[in-house]
Amino acid sequence: MYLLPMRRLLLTALFILPIRLGAQSCRDERTALVLSGGGAKGLSHIGVLHVLDSLGIRPDLIVGTSMGAAIGALYASGYRADQIDSIARLMPFGRAFRRYRPIAPRPLAELHPLLIWEHRKTGFELQQGTVSESEINSMLNRSLLRGNLEARGDFDRLPIPYRAVATDLRDRTTVVLASGDLAQAVRASMSLPLILQPVVQGDSILVDGGLSANIPVAVARSLGATRVIVSDVSGSNPDSLELGSPLGTVSRLLDFLFLQTLPARDSGDIYIRPDVIRFRSLDFTPGTIDSVIGLGGEAARHAFGSPYCTFKTVALRASPMPARVGTIEWQGARVPDQRFVARTLGVGGGTALDTASIAKGFVALAAGDRYRGLWLHPSGGHDSLALSIHITPASRRIAAAGLAYSSDLGGRVWLGILDRDLAGTSIQGSAALLAGQIRQELMLDTRLLGLKPQSLVPLAQLRVAHESVRFFSNDSARGSGQFSQTVNEANLTLAVEQGLGGSWSVQAGPYGHLWHESPRTDHAAAGLEVKLGTASHADEPGFNAEWTWTTAYSRIVAVGTVATSAGGFQVGGSARFGWGKNLPPQLTLPLGGSEGFPGMHYAELRGDREAMALVFADHPILRPLTLYLEAAAGQSATGGEAIPMGHWWGGGRIGLAVDTPLGPIRLDYGVTRDWRDLITVRVGHWF
Repeated sequence: MYLLPMRRLLLTALFILPIRLGAQSCRDERTALVLSGGGAKGLSHIGVLHVLDSLGIRPDLIVGTSMGAAIGALYASGYRADQIDSIARLMPFGRAFRRYRPIAPRPLAELHPLLIWEHRKTGFELQQGTVSESEINSMLNRSLLRGNLEARGDFDRLPIPYRAVATDLRDRTTVVLASGDLAQAVRASMSLPLILQPVVQGDSILVDGGLSANIPVAVARSLGATRVIVSDVSGSNPDSLELGSPLGTVSRLLDFLFLQTLPARDSGDIYIRPDVIRFRSLDFTPGTIDSVIGLGGEAARHAFGSPYCTFKTVALRASPMPARVGTIEWQGARVPDQRFVARTLGVGGGTALDTASIAKGFVALAAGDRYRGLWLHPSGGHDSLALSIHITPASRRIAAAGLAYSSDLGGRVWLGILDRDLAGTSIQGSAALLAGQIRQELMLDTRLLGLKPQSLVPLAQLRVAHESVRFFSNDSARGSGQFSQTVNEANLTLAVEQGLGGSWSVQAGPYGHLWHESPRTDHAAAGLEVKLGTASHADEPGFNAEWTWTTAYSRIVAVGTVATSAGGFQVGGSARFGWGKNLPPQLTLPLGGSEGFPGMHYAELRGDREAMALVFADHPILRPLTLYLEAAAGQSATGGEAIPMGHWWGGGRIGLAVDTPLGPIRLDYGVTRDWRDLITVRVGHWF
């Protein structure tokens, strides 16, 4: 008589109270959680996990493909859904998966390369610049570090047994990964074709598991699961195709590749299908992440509307973390690389295990450009830890090229080459030849790679150039009265560079300068040069400042940009300041720099004083077309106050920009407050 109310009460308590330290098994059934692939849409699995946690449901096994493998590995490692939610929102997916942008080491990165060729075993191959391999690998290593060390090479040791599903590219067979490095297994499972490089493991070439088993129910059943909880985010909306977006097109191709017949369902299975079909697989914007997680939770709550069986509590297993690192073996690494990585991660044979130091080291290694991948491959028993660190170095040699065009400045192209291991030493050397209508230049750069990140890097830079310096007569109207002065120059910098954390760095050292002004005037100067700034790309916020003091002249230039998103608009501002004394012609300061001032020709106003402020806003109107607006105020002068206080110019610019493989193509109309105007066409980022 009292059994029925009591049973209902116990069931209600089991489903309402969150159980954090236990796992549940459906009676005597072996329940597997199966998480499909789907890129950004796969983050909706986190919403499903929120519901599982709220109901106190823990599976006996987790099987995941691609993004499902990543989310599943975190859950199998003992993280709660709210913790995985926080990890996902902090991961820089949007920066790692972005439009094509070549990735080059300094100093070639400062020239904004259009194409990069990497030297590999088969010769020079075009770099795939859609993602940052080192950043993706670093994200996985950091987020899965705890589980990787707990598993020690055996995924059955995790709090919840786990399997990642990949595909062998040789014959499209399904490969179930149950051992090895946990982070690398997830990386293999999410090796999206055309996006991420395959993972070579023995004789297998592993790519995304979605190619063979995007919803790996059959894998779960083959491992003994008699009941499955499936979270499926496969499929796409035909209306979501964006022809102007390379990532959008690749995203749609991936949806086609991963489209497979749904596996058969048994009566006791739970099938969860979040309504995320309208989202793109590679759209990792904050709004999309928030939406898909919410939709995953909504679908799971509907699927678990009523309990499908009772549960018995099973202890959640956890392997104790060892206190020390026993031994370290190295795979694919030279002795200098071994020392560099060991110091960066803070590991060594017989040293205390410091997971915070290891995670911080992965961040530092990703910020550099020396390694494409690095995997720990931990092993050992409960009281010992052995590491077999596998290193994939970045390509030793790269070649690069770039171009830019302005209807006001003409065209400019460059070719460059870089060797990270010059003459078998730790010296990195590069050379670049730049040619344009205004300036032709040869740049040579050598630097001694540091023994650890953020260490001092000695460097030497030589630049030899020929330039036709543009000037305009003071009484010119609408940019008429242009003339030029020819200058030949050579300057040498011997400096040290110090990383300051993140993308910030400072460089300082002695500086020598020789130049010849036509017709027959020779000059020489020696002094000190200091540079401070971020290594941001041309279209990203950042700050850069340069101070040069010599026996003949002094010069200071600082440029800063900030930007944010608001209401579908990208808005921001920038400021420029320049000051000089006794400047040579080629070092005088054109108002607005290479971008110029709205409504004016480049260098129409130049002197040894410059101050300018600009605000901007841009908004996509029809992908890939963007409308942008700029308003500026500035002044250039010779002599006088450090900040020119005379007549300040005001101006505005309106234009259209199209993002293309050649970089942005822009057409704009600029006008000053006294109605000087100028129509300009620009291609690429000026360098």
